[in-house]
Amino acid sequence: MGINETNNSSNTEISLSKSIQFWLLSILDIPSIFCSLFLLYHLLTKQIRRSTLNNHVIIKILLISLFIQLIDIPLYLNFLRSNPVWPQTLVTCIVWWYATHAMYNTTIILTAWLYFERYIRIFHNEYISTKIKQWLFHYISIIFFLIFPMIYYILVLFIPSCEQQFIYDYTQAWCALCPCYYNNNLSTIVDIAINSILPCLLIALFSIVLLIHTIWIKNIRLKRVVQWKQYRKMIIQLFSISSLFIIFNSPLMLYYLLYILQYIPLDIDPQIEDYLNFLSYFSTLFLPFSILFSLSHGCFRNGCKKFRKNFRKHRANIHPKKNPRLQH
Repeated sequence: MGINETNNSSNTEISLSKSIQFWLLSILDIPSIFCSLFLLYHLLTKQIRRSTLNNHVIIKILLISLFIQLIDIPLYLNFLRSNPVWPQTLVTCIVWWYATHAMYNTTIILTAWLYFERYIRIFHNEYISTKIKQWLFHYISIIFFLIFPMIYYILVLFIPSCEQQFIYDYTQAWCALCPCYYNNNLSTIVDIAINSILPCLLIALFSIVLLIHTIWIKNIRLKRVVQWKQYRKMIIQLFSISSLFIIFNSPLMLYYLLYILQYIPLDIDPQIEDYLNFLSYFSTLFLPFSILFSLSHGCFRNGCKKFRKNFRKHRANIHPKKNPRLQH
């Protein structure tokens, strides 16, 4: 095959790949937005749901995910449809980069805190038994983990100075934006390790510890036989959310770490990174459905019981049982 034929074949493959990416994200993004809005409406419209401590972190995660679904993913879809980036302004590149890094990592950090707090609420509820303790442990912690990544990435963007403040390319996804901060390999490693890799590991760790601790307390310590049906709901709730971040985020985090540590050759195909970035979008797209499923699992079962009870009552009113004594 000649050089021109090779280039044409390569361009066809890239364009086909972008077309598949575009339609996959388009098909999933709109339902994901509606699901996020539905959950936020469900959690915010009633005071009892807003005031429930378990829902506070979930509401913050849904709001940040909605921001990603409305800003980051549409910009990526527009890039796939009409490369280069549009509109071609530095502001677009900065907003897109910020949504990708700050919002995305904030979601992972808050999810890790959600699992840790669930463990504390189940096994050490005395830490949040009073209003003061709730403020110290619950509210201040949420505010810190919510604000810290956002302020951190604003500082990363604008505080470090170098000869060329921003390096960007409108023909690349996310404008290939590279702030001065990332010229230092050590700073990049610290950023990825603390804000991306560590939270993913903590999500997996807290899920496993919570599950094992529950089984140990109720079955080994209390000398009972393990009944796995009793833990089915908790297992679904734990792993429906945590598995998203582990499956879809870990490959990209591992790739970045290996690249910085120079375990990946410099001539590696750059499309690999693009595919891993594309894969990481699915954790955000499936997150609202996972939360909906975990929240509605018990509600659905209770709703079915209530429906059956009302249905039987309705049938009894329509077809009352006849007293056999009255027939004679």
